[in-house]
Amino acid sequence: AFYSACARETLPLLVGYRLVLQYDLVATGPGAQDRLEPPRQAGAVAHFAQLAQAWAGQSTGPSKLCYFLEHSTASWDKLQGRDAAVTEALAAAESDTGKAFDLLLVHFQAREED
Repeated sequence: AFYSACARETLPLLVGYRLVLQYDLVATGPGAQDRLEPPRQAGAVAHFAQLAQAWAGQSTGPSKLCYFLEHSTASWDKLQGRDAAVTEALAAAESDTGKAFDLLLVHFQAREED
């Protein structure tokens, strides 16, 4: 089972009963729709744009940056939580010449040799 970006394991029930509770949270009243919108990324976008400008002005340092996602995913449209927020802000950051960052989604797997 999978809910709220947390993996859950549902084992076979051998004895007794299983009770499952499911909730739909609904906001109503004045301003309810405003409370349901995700937080704005403007601050993070501006910060990443400033970092890109500073990074471009340095003659030393790495030419590439790797950010490991918190959750495994196979596509951009399945990102959730912090992973979605960070990649959204990085993608929106711009420099003097256009996009500040090129984003690539890569599956990385380390293996130990015997």
